[in-house]
Amino acid sequence: MQQIAALIPEEDKQRWNRIRNERFELQLVVRDSSGEPVTLPPELEITVPEMLAKYFHRPLMLDVLARNLNLPIQPLQRLHREHDPAKLAPALKAAVSYYDAHPNFLPYRFPYVEASGMHNGLRQLHRIAEWSIEHNYQVEVIPIRRYQQRGSDQEIVEYSPGSIPAL
Repeated sequence: MQQIAALIPEEDKQRWNRIRNERFELQLVVRDSSGEPVTLPPELEITVPEMLAKYFHRPLMLDVLARNLNLPIQPLQRLHREHDPAKLAPALKAAVSYYDAHPNFLPYRFPYVEASGMHNGLRQLHRIAEWSIEHNYQVEVIPIRRYQQRGSDQEIVEYSPGSIPAL
């Protein structure tokens, strides 16, 4: 894909690509029943958190799973307000199971390294949700997108992914 993109003249790219310096990060806060933050065990850390954040900032991915495939992933579309791991875990399991059964779904849409980071990130977040259920914790997942619009130096920060309007 990068080789194809390299063939496109720069002036054409600038017309259709209005975003520059796009970066992603993930804030993950697990809280106990009193609201105090809890430290995750090292084996539960998400290895490529920026790819998981990017996944959540591409709402079409979740929309396809929910609308087209009727998978119960709606809690993942409401990360900004859904912190109950008992609701997140089944949604994550549904997404992970679909990607396990259809291993080319994400790599068809993203470079392989990114797709792998997204898929593994969903798996790892599922393990965190399951662990949080066992300990009666809440899980706050905040995917952050930072970028600039072409022609501006102002950084835009999005903490809540967009959504696809209902039909």
